[in-house]
Formats: sequence, C-alpha cells, structure tokens
Amino acid sequence: MTGTRRRAELNAAQREANFDALTGLPGRRAFERDLEARVAGGQPFVLVRCGFTNFGVLNGALGHVEGDALLARCAATLASGLSGDDRVYRLDGVQFALLLSVSPEGDRGAAEGQAREAPARALEAARDAGYELPGISVGAALWPRDARSARALLHLANQRRQADERRSPAVTSGQREEG
Repeated sequence: MTGTRRRAELNAAQREANFDALTGLPGRRAFERDLEARVAGGQPFVLVRCGFTNFGVLNGALGHVEGDALLARCAATLASGLSGDDRVYRLDGVQFALLLSVSPEGDRGAAEGQAREAPARALEAARDAGYELPGISVGAALWPRDARSARALLHLANQRRQADERRSPAVTSGQREEG
C-alpha cells in the first residue's frame, strides 16, 4: 500500500509541476520541454504567443472568482479545435503559447492565419458569455524559417506579440498586462 500511495503522490506532484491548476492546460515547464522536442524533431511548426490585453482591469471589475472562471473558459476555447500534435499552454497570468503543426512547405500566410484562429475563438467565446474583453495580442514565428533555435523562436514570437499589443487601440498606457 505504501508503494501505491507514494506512486500516486509522485504522479500528483508531477502533474502539478507540468499543468496549470486553474485552466488544466500544460504549463511553462511542459511548454519548454515540448518546444525543445519540436525543434529537435526538425518538422515545421508555428509557435504562437498570445495574451489577453487589459484583463487585469476586467478581473478587478468582475472579482477574482468570476475573472478566473472567464480565464478558464478562454483557455478551454484556445484548446478546442486543436488537432493532432497541436498544443496550447498557459505560461502565466493571461499569457498563453500554442505549438501548431504546419504543412511541410511551411507557408507563412497559412501559418499566420492558423495562429490567429484559436485566440480569435477565445475572444469570441468570452464575448458570447457576456464579457467584453478588450482584445488579444498575438505573435507567431515559424520554425525553421524564422529562427535557428528554440530560444530565438520564442523571443521572436514574443516580440511580435508585443508589437501587436502596441498596435491595439484597446491597450492604453498604465493598463497593459505584463508579458
């Protein structure tokens, strides 16, 4: 019985270390491991960084319990509709990452369109539930076309997300989420 209990405790600790408790999505540790594995695999994919803009203002107005429920709903919507080896991760706060498979040709236009689909669905789901989220910022980078390492790919996707956030009219100084 002790071995079974210890194994269950170990499995629970491992799940806690790899998955976000609020959303049930894999977390940063799982993302970093999977990103490195995708790069090592050599097949083209798109890394998407996205974040809900001004969520803190909405969370303050709703209260944390309802804000958390909304964030969980948005996370579930991000994950819905993904196929095959596609994955979504909660990195922290309102920041998410997606690893999406692309065609072997690695068509940039198709990859960028695909990169915006899941975040747009999440925003729509929040609005359908009666919440007016100010927006979502999205940045994508295509492997291996855009970078030579996982770290460089992540940096580029994050730069593009930040640029998208700065272009968004819903984002005003003093209300921007950290990313």
